[in-house]
Amino acid sequence: MFENTNFNDIAIGDVIEVSGFRVSTTQINATYVKETVEDVVYGSTEVELRGTIDQYVMGGTTFEIDGTLINFDPTGMTTEIEVPGGIDNGLYVEVEGVIQTPASVFAEEIEQDDEDFDDDIDKISLEGVVSGFNDIDSDFYVGSQRVNASNAELNPGGLILANGLNVEVEGQVTGGLLIADEVEEE
Repeated sequence: MFENTNFNDIAIGDVIEVSGFRVSTTQINATYVKETVEDVVYGSTEVELRGTIDQYVMGGTTFEIDGTLINFDPTGMTTEIEVPGGIDNGLYVEVEGVIQTPASVFAEEIEQDDEDFDDDIDKISLEGVVSGFNDIDSDFYVGSQRVNASNAELNPGGLILANGLNVEVEGQVTGGLLIADEVEEE
C-alpha cells in the first residue's frame, strides 16, 4: 500500500517510511510505503532502523546494519546503549539516531531487540515471507520463526507453499517451533 505517494514519484534522496517483511539481509518485501514531506537535513533528520550488527570491531565506535554505517559513542555520553553484554556482531538491535550522510547514522540509542517469540505460546498469528522451504513435511521459516505446517489447513485449498510467498500462519509455539493449524496466502 502506498500512502501519500505513487511508486513512480519516489526519487533518490526522498525520505520514505517502509514497513514489510525481510526476505534477505538487504531486501524487504514492502507492505506499506509512505513518502514524507520533510527533506533530509544531515545531522538532524531522525531515523529508526532494526537489524543485525555486522562489521563491529571490539572496542570500536562503528558497526553496520544492512550496509548502513552506524556511528556511536561507546562511553554512553551521547549514545544510550541498552545491550546486555555489550555491542557485538550477530546481535539484533534497534537503532534510533540521526542521518549523517546518505549511508551513515549517528546512534542516539541502541537497544537489543528480540526478533523471535518466547519458547511456548498457546495461540499465535504471524504474517511474513516463507523461506527455507523444501516440502510440506519439513520445517521452514516465516521471518525468523521456524514453522511446521505438515498438518496445517492450507488456504486457499490448493495453496502450494514456496519460498518468497507472503503468508499468515496460525498455531501454537512449542519449544520455539510454530506448529501451524492454518496457513493462508496473503
